[in-house]
Amino acid sequence: MSDENYKTSKELKNLFEDFKEYLELKYDILKLDISERFVLFFSSFYSFFILLVLIPFALFFFSFALAFYLGKILQSPILGFVTVGAIYLVFILVFLIFKGRILNRPLVKAMLSLFFRKNDKDS
Repeated sequence: MSDENYKTSKELKNLFEDFKEYLELKYDILKLDISERFVLFFSSFYSFFILLVLIPFALFFFSFALAFYLGKILQSPILGFVTVGAIYLVFILVFLIFKGRILNRPLVKAMLSLFFRKNDKDS
């Protein structure tokens, strides 16, 4: 009887050790998954920030080029700048009217997909 108790005790101890190792591995996987998601988020944020800085510079120079070009065609630099300003006003109005479809929904979907994406390895 004591030999059986010893076997059972040893099996329970092995089972407990295996379970403990399993929990440690699951914890490590969770830490790696959270780290991966934060890295993805911050790299996306960093890329977006760089674009947020570079695009206005390019837009600024192209706007001046377009204004001077239109001014040459219209034979008045002031009309060229007014025309470019009017184009920007039209873009702003379109953006304000369709803001939800153009910006809000895609941004929310992108952020949610970063944090709540399905993992094939978790199934």
